[in-house]
Amino acid sequence: MPSSDFGASAGALDRDITSIALHARDCLRTLWNTYYRTLDDAERLFSQREDRLLTDLLYSQVAEDVVLTSERGFAYHAGISIFAIPGSEKTEVLFAEKRSESWQWARRIICLGDLDLRFGNFFDFVTFDEKYRDFEFVESVIVGARTDAYLLGDRLLIPALNVLYVAT
Repeated sequence: MPSSDFGASAGALDRDITSIALHARDCLRTLWNTYYRTLDDAERLFSQREDRLLTDLLYSQVAEDVVLTSERGFAYHAGISIFAIPGSEKTEVLFAEKRSESWQWARRIICLGDLDLRFGNFFDFVTFDEKYRDFEFVESVIVGARTDAYLLGDRLLIPALNVLYVAT
């Protein structure tokens, strides 16, 4: 159940798994860029392994990793919260906005402390001519909002290095 206080408390920081999450991200990036990106059918082959790797390296570190789906249809891991790094509550993010039949990403600066965020996945934009990936973003799902209830269930992208990952 989402908390009404969305900031990272001292107790929450005792369960900080940021280094584990970032090591898992580094592993995905290395495997994709070194081995998978040049293979025929690389996307399919990598996606078959990606979730298993994250299960072994990240989700196994959380007491109860339950995958839920938001009101808007986005999967998230209930056991991993996303918080602002103390002192940097205002953060530039990308919000997913539905426009006719596709999603568009809009840049906004928001206060992460006003949102209860859960880990969805690591994400990167890939173009057809450039197949290297950095997994620059963490895809987060909004499960609680202090003031903007219309955001519930939406997803947003936050630079992966600009947040704390905390086991809930």
